[in-house]
Amino acid sequence: MAHFLKPTEVRIPWSLGKPRAAVRVRVVRKRPVVLQIDPEEEKPILVLSWDAQLVHLPEHVKVIDQDGKEVKAHGQFAVTVETITPYHLLTDLF
Repeated sequence: MAHFLKPTEVRIPWSLGKPRAAVRVRVVRKRPVVLQIDPEEEKPILVLSWDAQLVHLPEHVKVIDQDGKEVKAHGQFAVTVETITPYHLLTDLF
């Protein structure tokens, strides 16, 4: 598993069992971790597969938009375990 989280931060992966909207993000800083919504895409929204393996994103991980402004979750962020190097998919569980 190629992942930016520490092994102690990655719990047992799970899947949603249904498709869901997600955004493509990349790691712009490893410690502390900062994820940025893909700045090269005008519309970085994708459909997350029903069987994609996810883990909850720890609260200390910062997510920023294409302009560098922090994005807060409405519920809790979850991120894919596997990567489409260098990208992961991020969804908001609310």
